[in-house]
Amino acid sequence: MARLRSRPPLRDLMPQGPVLGRRARAAWGEDAGPSGARYAPGARRHPDPVLPVQVFGATYDLDLVLVTDHPDWDMHELARLDTPDGPVWLCKDSAGDTLRQHLVADVDGLQTVLPEVPLARSRQAVSVEDRGTEDRLDLTIRWTNPHGEPVVATFEGPVPRGVRGKRNSSTMGHSRDQVMAALDLPSQAFASKASVTIDGVPQRIVRILGLVPMQVALVQTQAGLSSGAWTQQATDAGPRTVHTESGAEQAWEVRREGDVTTMTQVGPWRTLTYTFHHDGEAIELAEASVTQAGREAPACRVRFLPALPDAACALEAPWTGRWILDVNGQPAHAAGTVRATPHPDGMDLALRAQAPRWCADRPLAVSVRVGEGVSVQARIVR
Repeated sequence: MARLRSRPPLRDLMPQGPVLGRRARAAWGEDAGPSGARYAPGARRHPDPVLPVQVFGATYDLDLVLVTDHPDWDMHELARLDTPDGPVWLCKDSAGDTLRQHLVADVDGLQTVLPEVPLARSRQAVSVEDRGTEDRLDLTIRWTNPHGEPVVATFEGPVPRGVRGKRNSSTMGHSRDQVMAALDLPSQAFASKASVTIDGVPQRIVRILGLVPMQVALVQTQAGLSSGAWTQQATDAGPRTVHTESGAEQAWEVRREGDVTTMTQVGPWRTLTYTFHHDGEAIELAEASVTQAGREAPACRVRFLPALPDAACALEAPWTGRWILDVNGQPAHAAGTVRATPHPDGMDLALRAQAPRWCADRPLAVSVRVGEGVSVQARIVR
């Protein structure tokens, strides 16, 4: 049995606005500019732009959140993702001790879909009975959790609509050792009635301050920088990356216009775009974004100011810069600093969030090694 965990403070249940005001945000400008890093003379050690970080982003048009007092499980998140092939339900169970999430979905190739999202996964049948109307939710969802226990969740209540004035919301500690994440939560509505049954045993829904049950329907975007390990190789057909844990392989398209190069990877559910600026021999990362299929605003946009040093060039001295995260087209949901430290075979990056507070406790350490190919390892340091 997992040990009991502490609940997030009440302040983490209250949304806030952007972490930078309009004037401060505007001061960042739109042009990253060259890094100004000091490089040793010599040719680059890799022919392609190097992918030094991993970004992720997903928008759920409906996200049901239920928190129980079960000692092994904390939160059950039932997210509906709109895809070109129709809606897909993702059932995410959070472990009671670590708050790590495990994803269950009935999707072909689940282990290699969205490999930049570092969640353990199981392909299982997911049954959804939808008796709702245009204005009311009435759902029963069945799946099997990682312990092999059947889970049944019901949810009745209003459809979340309208747009809140403050929508920068807390992750409440979930996946805290997997991602440096921020959320955009424009709409929410509490259930009038909900339940969770695990292995045939009804579970008690946790109440906020002992009053309001934690059973809520959301419209939500989750985005940020993620942990993981991947390799990058140059091939005749262009760059190719392989994710170490899942084995997912991705082919990238490279396009250069003047002093700007973009690397794009198109998946069935989203498109990753990395934008680099050329400064002499160096090819430096200015921004990375995730655009979900069928949506205009990027779910995730991370910009570096100035651009990140190029790991394929020999960095001679430590370098510092800043980064900012826009979520679902909303500016400055997180911001922080980045430091690059030279390594004989590449460089090490330390990314820290200065705000918001629920992002600041998830510093990301990245090692980038460049030889015949590129090897990257990113992990949350706690």
